[in-house]
Amino acid sequence: MLHSVVARSHAGRVPIDAAECWSLLLSAMPRTQSGMGCVGTIEFRLEGSSVARLSMGELEGRVMDVLWDHPDEWFKPGDVHKVLSKRRPIAYTTVMTILVRLWQKEQVERRSAGRAYAYHPTATREAHAADRMGEILASAGDRGLALNQFLASLTAGDRARLRKILERRSRR
Repeated sequence: MLHSVVARSHAGRVPIDAAECWSLLLSAMPRTQSGMGCVGTIEFRLEGSSVARLSMGELEGRVMDVLWDHPDEWFKPGDVHKVLSKRRPIAYTTVMTILVRLWQKEQVERRSAGRAYAYHPTATREAHAADRMGEILASAGDRGLALNQFLASLTAGDRARLRKILERRSRR
């Protein structure tokens, strides 16, 4: 029996009734072929269950974590599913879909491995984080102000590490 439904977006979590649930489900269907995910998620909680749905970005991140944690290995969907299932229930087909989407976004490469494909990340976790930081900085209106805000948010240790990196680069 359906216990509760909660819609979650950047604005926060909002309980909704069954009619609103169907309306949200229908409106959440992808409308473009761009490969972009939904902005929010809809959580379903079954009576006596604590299982909630994750947004696509979170699932992609968890799949990438499995691949990044084993940089020298190629993983089939079943291998990724086995690792992810230890933390929470997830369908094998969901893992397959996520891996295909990551391949389409060129986040992973794949090669034939029998009747399935095996996947491997195209960049390290650190290179991916650096790319994302560059994308975010590029989207800032005032790059200098954004960098200043970023520096203000760093711990003293991170600022010292950044200072050393910049000094080494300036010597080159």
